[in-house]
Amino acid sequence: MEEYSSLERKIMSILYSAGKPLPTERIAKQLDISRITAKKYLIGLEKYKKVESKKEGRAVYWWLSLKK
Repeated sequence: MEEYSSLERKIMSILYSAGKPLPTERIAKQLDISRITAKKYLIGLEKYKKVESKKEGRAVYWWLSLKK
């Protein structure tokens, strides 16, 4: 069984609830953390195929991965 930190679980919950891709900035605001901290956790989740991302202009959008 995989173990996630409370922050990782909160990020996945925010993305699940949104139902659409969200920019790093919005995720950070909802968690009251810095954009840099949010990005660090998001990159970690992406490494384990839990989230995916796409850069649009200067923003990076994130969503839950449907891949197993």
